[in-house]
Amino acid sequence: MELAPGKLAGDQFVILKQCPFKEFTAEISEWSPEAKKLVANYNRHLTKGGGSALHPLCIVHHGVREDMPDPVVNIACRSTGTDTIAISEANMRLVGLEHQEAVEMIAGRACLYCIRANASNPSIQSNQEA
Repeated sequence: MELAPGKLAGDQFVILKQCPFKEFTAEISEWSPEAKKLVANYNRHLTKGGGSALHPLCIVHHGVREDMPDPVVNIACRSTGTDTIAISEANMRLVGLEHQEAVEMIAGRACLYCIRANASNPSIQSNQEA
């Protein structure tokens, strides 16, 4: 894991170097149509902690993030197998990142999050209510 200061007061970026589910994803057979729809819906809808996934197991992280003491915003996910990147444009803007910055931060890594420790930040409140 790598940490970097956020762009907004109280924010901190967290970058996972490899997917915590890497061992499992290689063993899973091709996704069902329902699993593909689940990932597409997750990526389409801005929800607390949601916003970018490449695999249904990425969505499992959502439950973990909901239990964190500070809000966690999911920004990007990168497949180590194909180099495909999913970026939540809405979440990226919420934490003050430009698209190219998010791409550079996730390059060669697996996941990009932002921990929002300053709960009084109005943009955090609006994200939690979304």
